[in-house]
Amino acid sequence: MRIKNIIFPLVIIAPLILGLWACGNDDPDENIFFNGDEYQNIMQYIDENPEYDYFAQIVRSASMTDVLSSYNHHDGGSDYTLFLPDNEAVEAFIADSRNYNSIEVLLADSSYTRSIVQYHLVNAEIFSYEFPNGVLSDRTISNYFLTVVFRESGDSIVYAINDEAAVMLTNIDLSNGVVHTLDKMLTPVVYTSYDLLAMDPEFSIFTEMLDKVGLVEVLNDSTYNEELGRDVYNEFTMFAESNTLYDDNGIKSFADLCEHISPGQTDYTSEDNPLNRYAKYHVLTQSLFLDEFYTSVFNTYTDYPVSVDLEGDVKFNVGTEVFDTLYENNDTILVDYLLLDIENSNKVSKSGAIHQLNHLLYPFSPALKTVEFEFYEENYVAQVKDVAGSYDIYDEDLDYIDLMGLEWLRYVKQSSDLTIRKLNPVNSSYPVTEEGDKDYVQYYGNVQLTYTMPKILPGTYTLQLVCKRGYSYNANIQTYLDDVKVGNIVDLTKAPKTSSYYYIDLGTVRIGEADGHVLKIENVIPGMVNLAKIVLEPK
Repeated sequence: MRIKNIIFPLVIIAPLILGLWACGNDDPDENIFFNGDEYQNIMQYIDENPEYDYFAQIVRSASMTDVLSSYNHHDGGSDYTLFLPDNEAVEAFIADSRNYNSIEVLLADSSYTRSIVQYHLVNAEIFSYEFPNGVLSDRTISNYFLTVVFRESGDSIVYAINDEAAVMLTNIDLSNGVVHTLDKMLTPVVYTSYDLLAMDPEFSIFTEMLDKVGLVEVLNDSTYNEELGRDVYNEFTMFAESNTLYDDNGIKSFADLCEHISPGQTDYTSEDNPLNRYAKYHVLTQSLFLDEFYTSVFNTYTDYPVSVDLEGDVKFNVGTEVFDTLYENNDTILVDYLLLDIENSNKVSKSGAIHQLNHLLYPFSPALKTVEFEFYEENYVAQVKDVAGSYDIYDEDLDYIDLMGLEWLRYVKQSSDLTIRKLNPVNSSYPVTEEGDKDYVQYYGNVQLTYTMPKILPGTYTLQLVCKRGYSYNANIQTYLDDVKVGNIVDLTKAPKTSSYYYIDLGTVRIGEADGHVLKIENVIPGMVNLAKIVLEPK
């Protein structure tokens, strides 16, 4: 990731508090275990503590002692984070393994032991008070993400890595990074989403469906990356459905599923077949872990998107059907949305995240709702969107944004909530104000920015831009949607300085198809643009 001029992040209070809870002690000074020698590197620490002998042997089998003995020069890093399993964790891993029945057999497979070490080693120094309840901000040196789940245990919070291994000791601070110890050894990511599910009998109906509709080749597609020295797989999000979930709906076999979804229609590879659409609707075109969802609609492999609403719980496809009725204080609450089955979600694979919902996921066209795009589809923006700072991201590293006339743009994350004033620059009215945790992309000069938008439900919308307040060096801009001019030229220098951000109402647009829409913002008079988000509000 090519990022320059980073303003180092502020410490966030909530994760810090959770980090202190995790240690089960009321004294903050006793909650962070700096019990390593500052002159001792990670490998020396492992060697000097016999409870990690097995992992030390795994490191040597993998020929990675030099890596754990030195500073991190991988991809511009400086220090590492090692999740270190003890001897009992390694023994348990071998006892559960189908391929290795002893430590000697495991050590003989140097390729796999290398995968183990690389998967336990994160390409950044991350202390426990920085753990999110979700995916870690940095990848392992094998280029995969690890996830963290917070579990309550009495009066304490226990961290579970990949919902697989509990963190025992935290924040062992060493000369080339930090170590957290685990009660289980992590299983390296060696399977795609499909392969991982196909190995589990509980998903036999679901994987047979993926096979019969012809999705397996697409889901397992990869290209060789010379820099990483391995195949890199297409990433997506899989909403898997277990046999237990099917059984709850009266479906006990693949034949039952076919009868339920596409009775009498057996051409399952046809895009017009209901089972084909049903299967493809379970695959989002990007990988999203639990903490990466935001209120929007997300592309699937069909023409129908999945909608997400973060109001309260993470709700999927609000308005699908009434799944439950709750009675609370003489009020009747209709549950007309799907929720994540947390215990069976956030699974990690080579090709992205695997989740399960609490009900079957049927293709559904949600009602029109306000859609906001804050550029979180960009992988590099998504990685830093929760960390206050300023990040310059090069055009070549942007997937949805394209720049003409400039090689990079700046992504800025504000450190506090700011007021947004809603107004129309033409009549300078101020209907409402709202609070928001604001961030924006910034670029300057004689520039044309194009943004390929995710799927949008067909309909009539008002197109709005949210920009940071006006300055004398701001640009004049003209906006286009699919090469059709929308509204007039907007002079960003004349925007009021009385509010932090403001809405620019450009006019009405008609969205006729779900995807393929491109927004273009042209600086007709060169200058600065601070663009916080793009808003499409149904009319």
